[in-house]
Amino acid sequence: MGNRNWLAMVAALAAALLTTPTEASKLVVRNLCTATVWMEQLNVPNAPKVARIAAGRQRTYKIPDGRTVEATRWWPKTGCDENGENCKVGQSIGPCPDGGCAPPIDSKFEATWCVGGNCETFFNLSMVDGYTLPVSMRPKAPDNISAGCKPAACPSLSTRKNVCPTDEDLSTDGQFPALKGQDLRMRNPVSGKVTGCFSPCGKLTYAKAFGGHGFKPQDPEAAHYCCKGVADTPEVCGAGPVRHTSYAKLIDEACDRQVYGWAYDDANGTHTCTGDVTIVLTICPRG
Repeated sequence: MGNRNWLAMVAALAAALLTTPTEASKLVVRNLCTATVWMEQLNVPNAPKVARIAAGRQRTYKIPDGRTVEATRWWPKTGCDENGENCKVGQSIGPCPDGGCAPPIDSKFEATWCVGGNCETFFNLSMVDGYTLPVSMRPKAPDNISAGCKPAACPSLSTRKNVCPTDEDLSTDGQFPALKGQDLRMRNPVSGKVTGCFSPCGKLTYAKAFGGHGFKPQDPEAAHYCCKGVADTPEVCGAGPVRHTSYAKLIDEACDRQVYGWAYDDANGTHTCTGDVTIVLTICPRG
């Protein structure tokens, strides 16, 4: 190869490296469940909508450098077909299985990524709507010792009767007595099997076919549990009954006060890391 051609190849390679975005930040999803998990995602560039992760395996989602990637979300699904759809647990968006798509009470990981600079990535685990599987998250970043760049783990969450509340008082301090003694376990309308645990807001607002009540979030029966309507501020909602529900106490205790248990639970739920960050999200973590 002539010297001129060699120099041209080197120049072309250098140009390609300069124009191809790096992938400094990423989410690594580990499946420690005994069965296959399918991860559904929203708003993640260059990633499949649904990805299969066999038991004991992991998958890495790379976040492109030099841009802000907003409002990304992941959640686990199980009991799915060969395409990762029609799942028994976690099928909250179409294509829907028999009986319809489940209410979105999935155990959620959410993040807005700021990559390639001295900026912050915001991330959380959210049980605001409810939960399905136990999860944990652990960040690795240059400022890993800062107060906001911290892990969260909920290894003991379960849909069993002795974990998910079955006698929840959602009466808004007695205003709606018919809503006392609520079972928060969500059941598949076809099989009748428990497939998740409603939050108080989820129980009051999601589909009746799955065990919800179908109120609107701003309706008087739901407003103080969903932080909507008359309760749409941190101060009003935080002073109301939602913080004192068995569900909110369960999330606080099971997740060491590091996870969103209700809509304005920012003091517990919000996590931030500065600089490039790798977050390890584990499904079915071991306690």
